[in-house]
Amino acid sequence: MKTKYSIIIVGDNFGCGSSREHVPVVLGVSGAVAVVAESYAHIFLTANSVATREIYPLESETRISRILKLNNNNNN
Repeated sequence: MKTKYSIIIVGDNFGCGSSREHVPVVLGVSGAVAVVAESYAHIFLTANSVATREIYPLESETRISRILKLNNNNNN
């Protein structure tokens, strides 16, 4: 399923967990091209995202996910 959002905004330590190797592939297949996070799990950057080149990881010192005003309207 393709997403209409090509940039994903997340919090910190993105890409950790037991299914971390699937994250870049699934995001790439969905149409996402970049993830902006406060920090990433080391394995996501070294073995997955950079190696597969599915997702371009960007780091932000500011937690953008808290700054953005989320719209709960289902019409978007």
